[in-house]
Amino acid sequence: MQRHLRSHLVAAVALLAVMAPPGAVAPLPPKPTFLLPASFSPHPMNCTSGSPLWVSYEWWWQDDEGTGRVQPLGHSIQSGCYPYNQVLPRTGTFQVVSVQHKNPSVFRDQQIRLRKPDGNLIKNMVPLPACKDIHLPDNGAVGCGYNYYRPGLTPQLCQMGNGTVVKLHTLTRNDTAATRLDCRWDDGVAYNTSTAPVSGNVLLQVLNNYIAYPNVVQQYNATDPEYISDKALNGKTIQLTGMLPVALEDVAAYPCTSTGAGCGWSDSSLHTITAQTWTGDTLKASSAACRPVSIGPIFLIPVGGMWRMRLTASSPDAALNPRHLITFDDDFRQASAAGSSGRVLRNESGFVADQQLALDLLQANLSAGWHKMTTARTAATFLPAHTPALAAASLSTYLEVAPSCPPTPEVPFATHVASDASGSLDLRTGAWSESPGGPSTCSLPNSLPTRKLAYLTLSFDLSFLSASASVANASLFLYLSSPLAPTLALPNATLEVYDGTLPLNASLCAASCPEGTTNGVDCFKCPPGVDNLTAVPCAKPACPGSQVGGGSFQGSSSQTYVELGLDAAHVGAFVGGARGLMLLTVVLPQQRSPSSIVDGGSFRTALSPSPPFLLLRASCSGSPT
Repeated sequence: MQRHLRSHLVAAVALLAVMAPPGAVAPLPPKPTFLLPASFSPHPMNCTSGSPLWVSYEWWWQDDEGTGRVQPLGHSIQSGCYPYNQVLPRTGTFQVVSVQHKNPSVFRDQQIRLRKPDGNLIKNMVPLPACKDIHLPDNGAVGCGYNYYRPGLTPQLCQMGNGTVVKLHTLTRNDTAATRLDCRWDDGVAYNTSTAPVSGNVLLQVLNNYIAYPNVVQQYNATDPEYISDKALNGKTIQLTGMLPVALEDVAAYPCTSTGAGCGWSDSSLHTITAQTWTGDTLKASSAACRPVSIGPIFLIPVGGMWRMRLTASSPDAALNPRHLITFDDDFRQASAAGSSGRVLRNESGFVADQQLALDLLQANLSAGWHKMTTARTAATFLPAHTPALAAASLSTYLEVAPSCPPTPEVPFATHVASDASGSLDLRTGAWSESPGGPSTCSLPNSLPTRKLAYLTLSFDLSFLSASASVANASLFLYLSSPLAPTLALPNATLEVYDGTLPLNASLCAASCPEGTTNGVDCFKCPPGVDNLTAVPCAKPACPGSQVGGGSFQGSSSQTYVELGLDAAHVGAFVGGARGLMLLTVVLPQQRSPSSIVDGGSFRTALSPSPPFLLLRASCSGSPT
């Protein structure tokens, strides 16, 4: 089947574009469909398949408590199209765009760094000439631009530092902004990863350093020492870091292997983007505080209906009034989204760490097409005399919402599970239990004829699709966190998917099995109390059930996605919402004898990169070619 992958024009404002001839591709496994760029409409920032993901990383400082005594410092920005999960050549040039929005600090230098998927820096590389700075440890730098020292306080200073004045803001007499302009710098930073002792998946960091110098941050009221001034931020370093996954070409000395987080596309860090800010100050309650914001999973295909996001918006320090925000289509000109334009889906107090949030895109009234989503972590810190000011990190990207009536079945799209649970029925005693999934672990051991039905039950809301949409192809993706120890020896373990809307009842099982039949295989004896077990789904070995899909996984696999094919006609019966939620029941049949061997695994944990989701191809106009 021919696959349609839309290409767009090269973005003129691309933050990260690789300017080097293509080389050999690392021997990574094929990318899953959801990491192959595809869209129904052109990207609003003209991102291409080589740099498919637009991201904006921002650092803020302003008057959070509305005291009128803390001078806002605007914010620093990195933004543009990134090579998210793309294979990069070993050498090349990154085009980096940096903007100071009403920010008077001095842009000192920038670095390109590499980290392993576990977050550790990749070290023991031959230092690049541009990276031989006496203040730098072995920090994984593969590209550097030093001694910039570019102030953006006035148009003249901006231009003297090779910057471009992109906007002059009109300020009122009561506006305490330190500067009224936006200054932008476009830099080509040469990088070289040829001595990096790694191939395959890595994390790419783009780090900007800024410095506040005496009198650069003005003290507007000489009688009030509580304004941000040289006393508070004199000579302090402010850092803004953006991080996302890429992959490196293979080298013979450090080949990419088929195992491990560094040679695949399934580790949670490889579906996550992160913004981090740091202020190397001595201000009370925020000394050397890293302030991260990260979101995932980030797919490169449209999404519809339910999207479950894993959010981190945290800080290690004991800050004042912490909160986190999620907005759509907000220009984010203020650190607080309250009262600003756009849709505020979440504005709550406290920090979160790897918290799974359910965003119903249909209920949020997000129209089909691209939407800018912004997440932020904010918290007040203290200046001298205990004046609260805001230090914040924000992270923005574009998300394409699938149309209710897709124009073509060639573009895949995803929707997350509405709810999930794991259950078990003892076929000998009738004892039944079921536990909700959510962020908890969903374990699935194998079922046993005549003894036990073990299952996962998943519900999906397909009401975001028009009733006239025809489903051409459907798959269910589960994340296998870890198999049980005996399963490691299995070449393949089989999973079966049943119609979960069909409940167990006496008409689907037998009072006894005739001679010559096998209970749980070609005859299904009702468990005790079957009339009270109507909440149990009908699936083998409790009853014949209606199988609507299935697949298998290697027993030795872990931290990987398992794709199970589904009957497209069955899925299509639930589009438009007329039949309510689509329920699916997943069962792991007995894999081998003796029955004392228990196979299975954990198919969802709190740190799984994604809850279960469907990948669909549908349209109101035809079938795939």
